[in-house]
Amino acid sequence: MLLNGLILRIETLPSLAGHEGDFMQLGNHLILGIFILEALLKMIDVVINNLDEAKAERLVKLQGPVTPKEILTDLRDTQRALKSG
Repeated sequence: MLLNGLILRIETLPSLAGHEGDFMQLGNHLILGIFILEALLKMIDVVINNLDEAKAERLVKLQGPVTPKEILTDLRDTQRALKSG
């Protein structure tokens, strides 16, 4: 980001208004593209991490009931769901 700010500052200098200005604009666009790519990769990483956490939580729920009381509770919940749906 500091490099991008430096390029933007150099672009405003009158002595670089010609072809050097075009080069500076290209550099600015490249840095902006890299910044956008980095942000997209971070967003993808967040989504993947959230999916992994959700999967881990779901696996804990799917391990099954341990006690007979939990089995009966799950059975009653399933019966209620079947009757209402």
